[in-house]
Amino acid sequence: MRYVWATFQALADAILPPVCRSAGMAEEIRVPGGIELGVDRYLAGVLDHSQFIPEDMSRPLPVLSLSTAILLDAGAVEWMRRGRLLAPPAYGSFPGGGPFTVLSREDRLQTLVLLDRKEVPLSRLPLPYTDQPALVETMADSLNQLPMFDYFADSRTWGQTGYPGPSFGYRCWRGGAGLRSGRQRRGVECVTRMSSS
Repeated sequence: MRYVWATFQALADAILPPVCRSAGMAEEIRVPGGIELGVDRYLAGVLDHSQFIPEDMSRPLPVLSLSTAILLDAGAVEWMRRGRLLAPPAYGSFPGGGPFTVLSREDRLQTLVLLDRKEVPLSRLPLPYTDQPALVETMADSLNQLPMFDYFADSRTWGQTGYPGPSFGYRCWRGGAGLRSGRQRRGVECVTRMSSS
């Protein structure tokens, strides 16, 4: 559904926008943002595979990505209603999307803050968020954290952050009784267990 994808693209763009970094005197490197790395698809997929059905539900729930897109729009409408826009809306940035997608990056982030503080009319939110302040707060937190999990799990982003990659173990043993000092490796003194013979 285009509406859901547009909404999650707008979310990924707000949290992880593409940036340009200086690589030297005259060279700039474009660092891909959340959309280029598929964070929007990851978010929608995680939500749809995390679907839960409360026991007291009398009617079926829509998929969680759709409910969450509607939740983001409800937050955006409330943000606009309060007249706190930091920038004018940019219609057409994410075709097919709702009110959340026309907001500037900063305004989209402020919408998440508004939802996190539960400063929206909870009775008008879609299921399963209707009158569920703890769930709204949890989702707002998750929508801030999940993009980071996916983005920094991608090895293409590691160089930009200085992360060397996973460590699959160390070549030397690092502690215990019966030690003798060994050689230095990357500033860490390696020690070896003294043999019992």
